[in-house]
Amino acid sequence: MNIETKHVRGNYNDYRYFGWSFKEDVRVRHGKHHVTEHVLVRDRDIENYQYLRVQEQRYFALKAEKKYYEPIDPFICLIALLLGILPGVIYIALKSNQKANIEAHNNKIQLQMNTIIKEVNSH
Repeated sequence: MNIETKHVRGNYNDYRYFGWSFKEDVRVRHGKHHVTEHVLVRDRDIENYQYLRVQEQRYFALKAEKKYYEPIDPFICLIALLLGILPGVIYIALKSNQKANIEAHNNKIQLQMNTIIKEVNSH
């Protein structure tokens, strides 16, 4: 058996779609702190290993493209409103438009990620 290992911090559930299974938790020193890393293992000899590897790379590349919305900063909003109603209204309009654009972008990416998972499960 040709075993491959990977150390992951945080949630590792997405890796299970691509043939990874949980082995153990390891405490690792990171600067002055210790963090827990999950050790995952996968057999390289499975019949669709190359396919899983490519789909895994595509999936996590898409996941890295997700954008995160920063909510309206009340301090900036207050300053903009104190400078005049128009700058405050423009700031609020821009932030709500930004939120809608980020949600649309993330929904598109999530749809592609779900498609990859369906392909992997059916393969």
